[in-house]
Amino acid sequence: MRIRFGLSAALGLSIAFSLTGLGVATTSTEASAATSSGHQSYELMVVGSLSGTGAYVTPEVVPAVEGAFRGVKGVKIITCDDQQTSANALDCEHEAVTDHVAAVIVGANSPVAENESLLTQAGIPAIGVTDATSANSFSVESSAGVYAGIGVGLAKAGCTRLGLLYLDGTQFLSNAIIGGAKWKSVTEAAIPFSAPDLTPSIAKLAEGKVQCIAISVEPNTVIQAMIAIKQDDLKVKVAMISALLDPQVLSALGSQANGIISIEGNVDPASKAPVLATIKKQMQAIQPNAPVTTASILAWASAKLVMDAQASIKGSVTAASMLKALNGLRNASTDGAIPPFSATPLKNPAYKRFFNHFAIDYVIENGRPTPLTSFYDLTSVLDNKSI
Repeated sequence: MRIRFGLSAALGLSIAFSLTGLGVATTSTEASAATSSGHQSYELMVVGSLSGTGAYVTPEVVPAVEGAFRGVKGVKIITCDDQQTSANALDCEHEAVTDHVAAVIVGANSPVAENESLLTQAGIPAIGVTDATSANSFSVESSAGVYAGIGVGLAKAGCTRLGLLYLDGTQFLSNAIIGGAKWKSVTEAAIPFSAPDLTPSIAKLAEGKVQCIAISVEPNTVIQAMIAIKQDDLKVKVAMISALLDPQVLSALGSQANGIISIEGNVDPASKAPVLATIKKQMQAIQPNAPVTTASILAWASAKLVMDAQASIKGSVTAASMLKALNGLRNASTDGAIPPFSATPLKNPAYKRFFNHFAIDYVIENGRPTPLTSFYDLTSVLDNKSI
């Protein structure tokens, strides 16, 4: 999932340094406030694409985690910037192993999700936007999982003739959408990145007499797609993941965005969910201008899960004891940021460790998301091994 990025994190009471020979920027912050004496102490790492040359840096994951832990004594939070490169991500994992951290919270868009082998070998739990197969993973987000929700959402809206507009090379996401429901027909149109004209692609979907269109493209291409749909006078339902509908896209679309169905695996950051006020307040206590985005919501929820697991540990908090405690979580609450979390593996090996297997549908009205559904479970869809 691609997330709108926020502002650089300004970390109070932190000491920046570079790992000798690794070149990875890291910081450490001691969570502080009065709690009971003798509270277990441990180190927690937050790794993410905090900077880099790509478009999707997510530095807001740091104040999200630090804000969640504000007032908790005995937790040393280490942050590591993977700078959106696989080499730096492995360096961050190496540091986590060397420092004997109890767990690693992985931010959105981090390459750690593509290769967390060092953490797996060391038995260090990885929570957040992780892979969905490793024994140490506790995944709260899966691109394919959310995309399956697009298919489910459109079927719920009454569509039986599906149209797909997707980027060439992302067939796996289209397959997830298709696997979300049973269709009378499916018409697909693949487009290259930065396609100059979507008219032929939309015309192909029109020829297929589609009743709905699932869009899987870059945010800027959404605007082109909606213009082409309007020009072709297609009266269809349109759905996509909410990360594509950032404020810039919604502003550009104006009233044309009304009726778009957006799919999310957590509360939409632009919705009126009560938990968002809590997240915003805690983040701004760390960094006043920190934005509440999907990336920060997932990081904050991951921090809450770590705290929930830690509360059940008797004795020292280590990677081994944290792994056991996280595996024991059942119906753990994140105050509605994501549905109640249970570390119960799915049957499909590809999603075995994807535990936030839920989606929620919103409809865009006057530039804001309004809930269409409550959270619904995607287990039956994801356990289909063709997904």
